[in-house]
This record gives sequence, C-alpha cells and structure tokens, in this order.
Amino acid sequence: MNIVQIGGVGHYAYALPTAKKYGMEMTGVCCPDPEDRLARVMKHLETFGYAPRVYENAEEMLDGEKPDIAIINTVMYENARYAMMALKKGISVFCEKPVATTLETLNELETVYREAKVQYKDLCFCGMFGIDYLPHFETAYRFVKNGGIGEVLLANAQKSYRMGNRARFYSDREKYGGTIPWVAIHGIEWITRIGGLKPVSAAALGNTAFNAGNGTMEASALCQFACEGGKMASVSADVLRPANAPTHDDDRLRLVGSKGILEVRAGRVFVIDEDGERELSLVQAETELFEEFVLEIQGRGKCRVSAEDSFFATRVALSARESQDTGNIVPIKMPTPVALKSEKSSAFKGGKVKIYTDGACKGNPGPGGWGCILVYGDIEKELSGGEKQTTNNRMELSAAIAGLEVLKTPCDVELWSDSKYLIDAITKGWVRSWKAKGWKKSDGKPALNSDLWEKLLALLEVHTVKFVWVRGHNGHEYNERCDRLAVSAAERCR
Repeated sequence: MNIVQIGGVGHYAYALPTAKKYGMEMTGVCCPDPEDRLARVMKHLETFGYAPRVYENAEEMLDGEKPDIAIINTVMYENARYAMMALKKGISVFCEKPVATTLETLNELETVYREAKVQYKDLCFCGMFGIDYLPHFETAYRFVKNGGIGEVLLANAQKSYRMGNRARFYSDREKYGGTIPWVAIHGIEWITRIGGLKPVSAAALGNTAFNAGNGTMEASALCQFACEGGKMASVSADVLRPANAPTHDDDRLRLVGSKGILEVRAGRVFVIDEDGERELSLVQAETELFEEFVLEIQGRGKCRVSAEDSFFATRVALSARESQDTGNIVPIKMPTPVALKSEKSSAFKGGKVKIYTDGACKGNPGPGGWGCILVYGDIEKELSGGEKQTTNNRMELSAAIAGLEVLKTPCDVELWSDSKYLIDAITKGWVRSWKAKGWKKSDGKPALNSDLWEKLLALLEVHTVKFVWVRGHNGHEYNERCDRLAVSAAERCR
C-alpha cells in the first residue's frame, strides 16, 4: 500500500509507526498552506525513512501517485475539501478532526463518502481520534462495554490544553473552526463512543477572554447535551492549562451508570459501585487507530472509529458551536438523505422496487448488523453493514434506510420487514406523532432512535413506500437471506 499526505498541522504522526511497520510507502506530500510548514514535515518524515516527492498541487499528487490512503491534516477549514477530492477518486482518507468546519460542508462530505463507498467497496474514512487508544481510555471503553457500570445515564467530559505558541490560523475561527469543534470534540466523542450516549440537542457557551491575543479563538467553552432516552451529558474545553502544568493536556471523563460510576482522571481509571471504590488495572489496545484503519481497508478487521462516528462527533460539535453563536438550544439534525448517483445503483431508476430487510444484534445492546435485498425485475442487489455497539431496533431501521438510500430517483416501493417496531410505527402513525411531540411517546417517555427515524421519514418524502410485515424465521426466502446478511455483518463487528 502507498500513502500520500496533504498538510502538516495535525496528527499525521499517528500514521507513521504503522506505515513503517507494514512496509507502506510514502510517495507524495503536499503542503497547500504556508502554515503547514513543509520543511518541518519533511524533516519529521525523514526520521521514519521517508523522502516523498513534494507537490504544489494536491490533485496532481492524487492523480499521479494513485495512493491507497490520503492523510489529510492541513488548516482545518480545508480538510473536508481535500477529503472529498480523495474520496471521489476511490482513495481512503485518514482525516484530522474536525472533519468539516460547517454543517453544510459536513453534509456534502457525508454524501460524497456514501456515493464513493457504493462504487469503491474497500473505501474507508476515519477521523484522527487517536487519544481513544491510550490505556486509560481503552480500559474505560472495555469496562463500560462489558456492562461494568450498567446503563450509562449521565456523562461529563473535560479536555484542557496549554495555550502554548499557536499557529496564526488559530486566531481566525473561520479557519480553525472554533474551540468546540477543535477541542471539545474529543469529549463529545468519548461520551458517544465510550458512554454510548446519543446527543439530540445542544446548548453551549464560549469565551475569548484570556486567549493570549489569539484573535477570535475561544479560550474556554462549555457544552450541555440532551441525549436520547432522557439521558444527559456535558463537555468542557479550554486552552488555559498553566504553562508549568505537569502535562500538556488534562483529559477527564465521568460516566454515571445504573450500577456504578466510572472516572478517568490523570491517566488512571476509578470505579465506584456497591463494592466500594477501586482503581482498574490499565489495559493496552492491541492495535492503534491507524493500524485498525489499514486493516479495515485490507478486509482484515474493523476500525472502531468509523466514518459514521467521525461524522457524528463533528455534527454534534458544530451544532454546539451554532448554539454558542445564536444563544439557542440547537437540535442535532441528521442530514437529509439524497439519491445516490453511483452507476452501480443506476438499475433502480424508478418504477416498482421491492426491498427486503432484517436486523440482528448479539446482546441487544451489543454488536449488530443489518441486511437488505433490493429486487427490480430480474435485478437483485444485496447490502449489509453493522456497528460494534447498537440495538436490534436500530439495525432494523438501518436496513430500511440503506435500501431506500440506494434508489436513484423516486420509486414505488414495497418494503418487507419482520420488525413490528418498524412496521407499526409507520403504518399506525406512531412515529409522526412522536416527532410532533418532540420525540416523546404518548406516556411522555422519550421515543428512541430519533436520528434514524428522521432519516427514514425524509426518505418517505422522496419515495412512495408500502410497508409489509412478514413473519420472521418462517421460511420466507428473502427474509431468511436478509437474516443471514445481518447475522454475518454482526459477527464481523464483534
């Protein structure tokens, strides 16, 4: 495999040890912004034995080198543009966070990724959330996922940096995106990936006071999130850590669960439960972020920081920044699905289409998968996917969404599912009632999976869909095939 690099102001160093370990070639580098500091980048690459060709134009490099992977970490507001450029050419992307600095650009990036993924099956996208693989966060992740504190109900995260000598672009929020997408995004990713919480709205504040003369940079920010299921979270971020502090950063996470409390602080992990307080022995991750990313491209593993994780953390951060700017509570809106343009889906251009779907989950919650089959005359198309930590209902919804997203133009659809949750919510009008009540059920309890329901409802505005219930595991050919696809996808996510 060969890699190229665009920019030099981010965490490209995450990739270098793995690249060296796997004998990967670094064939090209382009530093499009003066603050990428090409000379420094080249000197650093040289310590790993790399002497890549230097390009002034990123697209010329991508076309000339035809890399397997593009490492993208230039000034933040440009990262999405270069990521989309690479994805359209079938090049996997390892991208600095935030992966976009506006919601409009993020929506465009997600669409480009989905389109490219249909055409290039091995294509992968990953945000640079390498902190997740440090022993204290690895330990917390495993303990929580194994049910150590039960169901997580409340989360508090903190990310604090020294100010240091920041590059000039940090004085311009339009260029670096703001302190919430830059710094708080780490805490957002921890509460979602480790804590399993799913924010649905954001309220945030930011302050430029004491920012060491760095223009419009916020030196501190505070976010509060209402999460699915009535759960709650907060994230604080600052660059006010004193210069003589023992470490550059101070990362903390507190998760309150139904069976106990977990705290990450000073690189250590503590648990308080019915047995009292104790410190957990730290565990090392078997692989680091970029290695998992490479193994997924090769079909030999699954990167725990998925494209969807990277997009969602960015979306939550940008929604919180909007709250900071407007003073309003901002709902976290998932992008409106658009019809894909891929030639591989061009067979489904209109008319009568049947979609068969199923979901599966190992544990509920646990590793899950979905499968669907589209049938248009004599043409069939199978799709499947999964997540490491999900529920059966989310997988049932994901299967229906995936099938409808493939359709290029408005179609008449028969959608078959064995999920009463899906079928009844649509055919009995429950889901529209939940939405009208702000995603509350008739008993006042939260309606779960609002992000997926929003996606599905948007697709139902595009297509005419008749929902048909089929009894599961009852010998129906397509239902059984979908079940096998879903189970297989769930197994791959273990």
